[in-house]
Amino acid sequence: MALTAALRALIKTHPHPNLLAQELAQQRQFSQAHLEASPVPDKALMGFELTWALILHQDPAQDVRLVARPG
Repeated sequence: MALTAALRALIKTHPHPNLLAQELAQQRQFSQAHLEASPVPDKALMGFELTWALILHQDPAQDVRLVARPG
């Protein structure tokens, strides 16, 4: 929760909040791709996805898989 609050505050106070949010979204995608390629549990991936959805003010129900990946 503290990480989420801190990053939201950073985005809101940044001189170019939209650009910063776009950069954070790209970093999230990069990190997520690496996590998905590694042997981490699906619950860890779901936690990562939900955390970033909250940080970037996205609706987790629209952006995040709420069920485990098949396989």
